[in-house]
Amino acid sequence: MSTIDFHFDAICPYTWITSRWLVEAAGKEDIEIRWRPMSLAILNDQSADDGGSHEFSRRVQRVMHHLHEQQRHDEAGVIYTAIGEKLFLEGVDATPNLIDSILEAVGHADLIEVSLDNSLDDGVDGEHERAMGLVGKNVGTPTIVFEDGNAIFGPVVNPAPKGDEAVRLLHLTRELVAMDTFFELKRTRIGDLDYT
Repeated sequence: MSTIDFHFDAICPYTWITSRWLVEAAGKEDIEIRWRPMSLAILNDQSADDGGSHEFSRRVQRVMHHLHEQQRHDEAGVIYTAIGEKLFLEGVDATPNLIDSILEAVGHADLIEVSLDNSLDDGVDGEHERAMGLVGKNVGTPTIVFEDGNAIFGPVVNPAPKGDEAVRLLHLTRELVAMDTFFELKRTRIGDLDYT
């Protein structure tokens, strides 16, 4: 089984959509996704919290870092799926205490204490710096890292490809990032976000 590291900030809607593509493709290709944190607050140099979403993100990042350190990748995926469903399918605001109810709902109330443990912040920040070190500072979330160390921001998709198209995009992405001369493809995003 091969692995892909998925560095993400849970409050990003495009990241949620990309994660649904990767879950689909990984399931068809026998790939383990390792869920790893990164921070939009650090990336965008935002020290002020807007309604608690940065604190919510930080708490999620601590949990993801903790689970990654313990190689509990499947559990991290279940938790992130529950988070995304709350935020993007149900439209619940990312308030600091939302993570408590999500962790309780998925049977991981024991991780509430982890989410409050600021001694994990250096590790979280190190995860963020790892991702940025692989792709550069002028990108965002998500950053995916293939097993061979090749990494890229994105891909940004809307909606998430399914079935054979999901696998095809995974193969194309892997091939593009393996080229030392490839850096970026981009076009204007259109349409409403499709979180399904």
